[in-house]
Amino acid sequence: MATIENVLTKKSIYLNSQHIFGRSPHSSTQLEAKDVSKSHATIYWQGGQWHIKDHSRNGTVVSGNFLHNNVDKLTQSQTIQFGKDASTQWKVVDITPPLNYLESIGADYQIIPLESYYALPNEDNPQIAFYCTADRQWKAETGGETIEPVHNQIFVCDGVEWRFVKNELVDETVDYGRIKENAWFEFTLSADQEKVMVKIVVNQLEMDLGERSYNYMLLSLARKRQEDIEAGVEEKEQGWQHIESLTHEMSKEELKEVDQYNLNLRIHRLRKGLQKLKPHGSQFINIIERRKGEIRFAHPKVKINS
Repeated sequence: MATIENVLTKKSIYLNSQHIFGRSPHSSTQLEAKDVSKSHATIYWQGGQWHIKDHSRNGTVVSGNFLHNNVDKLTQSQTIQFGKDASTQWKVVDITPPLNYLESIGADYQIIPLESYYALPNEDNPQIAFYCTADRQWKAETGGETIEPVHNQIFVCDGVEWRFVKNELVDETVDYGRIKENAWFEFTLSADQEKVMVKIVVNQLEMDLGERSYNYMLLSLARKRQEDIEAGVEEKEQGWQHIESLTHEMSKEELKEVDQYNLNLRIHRLRKGLQKLKPHGSQFINIIERRKGEIRFAHPKVKINS
């Protein structure tokens, strides 16, 4: 996430996709110097590049070059000075694209950039999970349901309020439809039926999820999806299984109690595993879909080898 740092105070700020600097209290970053205009300059993301546009009375200096009512591109390590005072000079530290982020509300202010997956309050206790689908749509799993978070929506976790900020601009959408259309989830059971191996197969490419604790959960949900497809159930209703039924089935299979907390932890680990699975695992990060009290396998192409 793009960052600039104040040369004098060493304070860092993350850049919004449209970030206004000026004396106005409505600016993204307010500057106190008297020779700075109320709306002095804007740094913005466009066409895969950060730009700076000066719209001030006195101009902006970018790495020694005077910019007045004009636009320039930003590059790494440049300096930007909005006024004569040293407190108005900033260094460009990071020029990566803008990201959506979470910001805490309260005394301990914190910003968490969202890349593809994040869990609150932490990975060991994922009460609220945020993840991004292949078409760059963000989802949030909270209270056993999946929702699409909206800009400035507040989420509360362990007594801390977090604001979801939409800051991401997608200039070019990569079409992953062909990858998903040609992909199969292939399940292989060992001879004693005790081990489940899972691969994602796309044409000649195989992505191996390995032997993991969430594999049986995936298998159970995939079987339900397959049964509904064969029974002619309409697509939007295929594969839905009550969470209580699934955890009961898993408890019997594993000879130990599996509760909803443990189920949520497995889903979290699955998403983390898919995020790291190269080259296309992250495109299946929403393989589990949820609605109130129910869960399903979100991909219709399944092969089960036993």
